[in-house]
Amino acid sequence: DKYAVMGAQDADALADAIRQVAAAKARGELDKAG
Repeated sequence: DKYAVMGAQDADALADAIRQVAAAKARGELDKAG
């Protein structure tokens, strides 16, 4: 159970990091377009 929880947290952190990178890329593209 501990490993399952840790895995879920890791997946959560990974998804959060991906969202942050995607947001940063979106901002960069918007800055270039603007």
